[in-house]
Amino acid sequence: MDVPPEPMNVNANRRPGEDLISSRANVEQDGADETSRMGRFGRMVLRLGSERCDDLEQWLRVVSDAVRLWIVQESLSQTKQSNHSAPNAGEQGGIVAGVWAGIFEAGILDGWRCVSASVSGYRNASGREALMEHLLAGCGRDDLPGGVGPLGGLPMDGCVGSVKLRSLYPDTGKRYGVLRRELGLGEFGRLIRLVPGTRSPWALVVQVDGTPGEHWNEAEVLSGLLTFGSVLPAAFQRSIGRTVTRRERLLSQLTEAQRAMVPLLVAGMTERDVGQRLGRSYHTVHDYVKTIYGLLNVSSRLDLARLWHGLDEENSPEEDDLM
Repeated sequence: MDVPPEPMNVNANRRPGEDLISSRANVEQDGADETSRMGRFGRMVLRLGSERCDDLEQWLRVVSDAVRLWIVQESLSQTKQSNHSAPNAGEQGGIVAGVWAGIFEAGILDGWRCVSASVSGYRNASGREALMEHLLAGCGRDDLPGGVGPLGGLPMDGCVGSVKLRSLYPDTGKRYGVLRRELGLGEFGRLIRLVPGTRSPWALVVQVDGTPGEHWNEAEVLSGLLTFGSVLPAAFQRSIGRTVTRRERLLSQLTEAQRAMVPLLVAGMTERDVGQRLGRSYHTVHDYVKTIYGLLNVSSRLDLARLWHGLDEENSPEEDDLM
């Protein structure tokens, strides 16, 4: 009688301890991957803090670009590892349609005002322009642009995703959903962080917008946003915060109408151009400019520009810790 051969033992030729060595190699590889990941994040954080920016929009552009790059890289790598049924997710643009970042000021009676904003991604030009128009338009007392904000009950200093928004605020979530469909956007994750050191309450808002589809990993996106949230306030102070504080102190000496003129004058606009931009006559603008010079103790446009850009101040060597 023939005896069937025994099943092949795939481990028969392994040396003692080889499984342990293989397992340890996997752990070491995972550790190396995590070290590499944190190294990439550290370099990104250093860029956020070391980029010396002259205005808020410039810094917000750096933020939106950095967050989009990080979320796309890290989330797509996780998606490819955990979901082999969607191998072309990266080729189709992945889960991220774009990222916008904005600074918003809390008003007493008129809700939230957009101080500055920037967008990154959003391949559709008309949709990108519509989004920026929506952000700059401001919003009512109970929400931030495109959804519920701190005054509506969400944490002033925290993170929220579209799933939570719809469950907590179904009516607002429904209205926001209509707008997002018009812009061709899917799910989203939003970070809200208080901006330290400003005279009036400012909130830094960073939002990751997804493309409509099945590859949105909200937990991964929120985790990435919270990681950035731990370093963005310090990065703000180091890159643009001192400039913002100095300019706020400068403009606090002026009326609202005068404050609106200073950035335009510094940008090189003529008094006629300023009048056309703000809907005032040339003579009114000319009188305002003379008053501004007197209040700020300058005698020329060049002196005003040097004051605005802080060119007469000594460079401070102190550094802020970002990590």
